[in-house]
Amino acid sequence: MNYSVRYLDKAGRTTSSVFEPFENDLGAMAFARGKLPTSAIVEVWNNDRLISRLYQNPITQGAPS
Repeated sequence: MNYSVRYLDKAGRTTSSVFEPFENDLGAMAFARGKLPTSAIVEVWNNDRLISRLYQNPITQGAPS
């Protein structure tokens, strides 16, 4: 299947995207994970379905005070 891998900056704006063939969602997500050192956010799409949104620096929530 063909997937769209989108690279976003810290503000969530798309900086570029590529179409790549992968056998399944897991293969596409592994590819995207490898791109995190150079992109703040990497999204994996299959048609109009968001498969995964990966963050270079994961968002953490602190305990409410």
